[in-house]
Amino acid sequence: MIAFRFGRSAEYFIGWYGPEAREAKAGNFLLWHAARAMRSQGCEGFDLGGYSSADGYGRFKQDMRGAEYRLIGERLAF
Repeated sequence: MIAFRFGRSAEYFIGWYGPEAREAKAGNFLLWHAARAMRSQGCEGFDLGGYSSADGYGRFKQDMRGAEYRLIGERLAF
């Protein structure tokens, strides 16, 4: 898992978890501890990424009670 800090904000960037880690909800564990670490370092916000995952992470993120938002779709222009 990689998270970046920008001043008083932080953002979950990317993570990969194998089948055993997914079954053990390791992503939830790491996100929770990353959020706590960012708060202890003075961050006022931690963007966990999208809610739309079907593997349980979306529910975990919703339970964190953040403000939901949607981005417009990514596009490639020539």
